[in-house]
Amino acid sequence: MPALAFAVTLFAAMFFATTAFADSVSVNFENPPYLLGTVNGQDGWSMTGPYDVAVNSSLGTAGFGAQSLRISNAVTSGSFGDWAFAKPLTNAAGESGVGAENRYEAQFDIASAVPGSEQTDLQVSVSPDDGNGSRMSYLRFEDDADGMHVIFFDVTNPGPLPTVSSFNGTDIATLNRSVPHTIKFVMDFVDGPGNDVVEIWIDGVLVHTGTSWEDYYRFDPEQTGNGNVLFAIDTLIFQARSGAGTAPGTLGNGFLFDNVELSSSTPPPPPPPPARNVNSTRISINVMNRGSIDNTTQADSHTGANTALGSVGGLGGSGGNVTSGVGGNENNGGASAGDGGDGGAGGASGFVGTGNASADAVSENDLNGTDAEVDVGCGCGDINGLTVELDVDNDARGNVIGNLTQARGRTGDNHALGSTGGNGGNGGVVDSGSGNENNGGASAGTGGTGGTSDDGGTVVTGNANSTSGSFNLLNTTFLRVRL
Repeated sequence: MPALAFAVTLFAAMFFATTAFADSVSVNFENPPYLLGTVNGQDGWSMTGPYDVAVNSSLGTAGFGAQSLRISNAVTSGSFGDWAFAKPLTNAAGESGVGAENRYEAQFDIASAVPGSEQTDLQVSVSPDDGNGSRMSYLRFEDDADGMHVIFFDVTNPGPLPTVSSFNGTDIATLNRSVPHTIKFVMDFVDGPGNDVVEIWIDGVLVHTGTSWEDYYRFDPEQTGNGNVLFAIDTLIFQARSGAGTAPGTLGNGFLFDNVELSSSTPPPPPPPPARNVNSTRISINVMNRGSIDNTTQADSHTGANTALGSVGGLGGSGGNVTSGVGGNENNGGASAGDGGDGGAGGASGFVGTGNASADAVSENDLNGTDAEVDVGCGCGDINGLTVELDVDNDARGNVIGNLTQARGRTGDNHALGSTGGNGGNGGVVDSGSGNENNGGASAGTGGTGGTSDDGGTVVTGNANSTSGSFNLLNTTFLRVRL
């Protein structure tokens, strides 16, 4: 590309990346339009309180022109609305829905009205403000023996409402009081709590980064009367609060302020990084997997070895006896003994009913998994050389899978036996006594019939199910390269 064309392209890129200020105000306190005396009502400034604040001679301060704004803490108060407010911006800055822009910048020069010596207990503060005393940041300038101290305060409050805020003071610089200094606030308002960014620059150098007072307004009970809402920032407030001390001896002196510049804007998003050529790239991926899987899984269920027996029948009754008397002449002819009773029948045989027998055995293993991805798809330029090496070492001697998975279900070895019939009874007995007997025609009774036996028992078994499974995944390697 020709050198001239490159220069034009670079200038265009720098131009479009620069923040475009939506609104700005610049004040140097020179006449016209500013006149010596009170600043109230001049060119959009306001100051209605009885304070030692005025447009004053610059006292020959370098870079301040003929006139400057002078302020001391000879008279102080704890109020806000009657202090000195700078000419405001038209487009205020704040979070979305609060301000028209989301960046606020305020810059000014400060110098001691008595540069050769300390002004005892002199202190003045400057804060970005909404014009009513709702400050969103804070710097206090103190004249001490070793120079001009710059104190920064931000606020932290984690919420919720009502949570008391923590005001955090930090001494960020000690400046030479014999020369003027340039101070700058840069505030970026980010939607949501606890994330605004405040930068403090002194003489062109970033000396501190903190946050705003946003969460004081969101969560602190002091702001309940204001509805705990946020305020848009469009000006600066210059004041000497009594809480930081009053110094009557500073009357007519104090600090000089000049070259006040305010601006609001919405910076564009940063441009994407330029494409870069990949001239030589070497990517090495080494994967070494070692492991062992050894499972023994068993399941066993059964309902077998059941026995049901029938009962045993009762015995038959004995037949009746015929007995002749002892020693007399008896005639037992025609006598009959009664029959024996039948034997009892055997009871019903037993019943065996078994449920289902199920056995499940499962093994699932995943020992080593490797997923390697190389992605060079980042909008890079030309890729002139790229080497991708993949070394996967899955040593079979070091990776072992051993499974023993068993499942068994059974309902066998069941017995149901028939019952046993009863025994028949004994027959009757004819017994003659001693002497002359006549037992002709006598008969003994018959024995009873034996009891009947019942049918054999019934065995009903359920289903016997057996399931076994084994799933093993020892080494898995995936490689994806995207360019």
